[in-house]
Amino acid sequence: DYGENRILAGEEADCDSSNIHHIPIILLLLGCVADSLYVIIRIGFCFPGSGEHKKISIPMHIDFLIHRQGEWIMLVLGESVLSLLIVDAKGGDYYRTFYFGIVTVILLHMLHFRSQPLQADSHALRRHKNAGIFYGQIFPIYSAALVAVGASYKLCLYSLNDDRRRQLLSAFPIDYRGLAGGGDDDGCSPTGDERKQLIAHLFCGAMAIVFVCFDLMNVAHSGWIKKMEQCKLGEKHCERTGVV
Repeated sequence: DYGENRILAGEEADCDSSNIHHIPIILLLLGCVADSLYVIIRIGFCFPGSGEHKKISIPMHIDFLIHRQGEWIMLVLGESVLSLLIVDAKGGDYYRTFYFGIVTVILLHMLHFRSQPLQADSHALRRHKNAGIFYGQIFPIYSAALVAVGASYKLCLYSLNDDRRRQLLSAFPIDYRGLAGGGDDDGCSPTGDERKQLIAHLFCGAMAIVFVCFDLMNVAHSGWIKKMEQCKLGEKHCERTGVV
């Protein structure tokens, strides 16, 4: 308990003490979960099926929704490119990270607009109300995963800058202290190797979520039965052509 005294930059803090700053984030996440559950229960269980729900609800402009969601995805991917550009870094590691990031963004852009329908009649919201609910719950997770991919590249560049700073400090030992005690480790923050491992976990986890969301959104648009039929047709084609 520090009472009314503030913890100044460079002072040691208790690493095991609970961080009350996590409470607002937890409350926001709980609010998102509660809102999703409300939508699922209200539309999935309370609204009638077979298209009768359109009589008691305002229909959605699906073409406009497709257009706006496409703009949102381009905005998110564009922010990923900016995160690679707006950084003070040089050297071979920076250029490798930059070009890998650009290639990743281009491939994600191509996969999204080649896999998502461009017509309202092919969209999950037009197919069935439950498919629309499923798609509506997947899309925010998909968007958050794309943001995490861009953030992981930014953290990679920050990690490169931190390694460079540590090399300079080891070569020229001076009493250096950055903003908010950023000069030396206080024992609570992860080491350089631990930080890189955490960034790798964030990037791999975000990419895995992106690809899973791709498949789930495609299932929502086409339906599980149609996807299974496509798989069976693919197996028959492989048997005829002998291609495995």
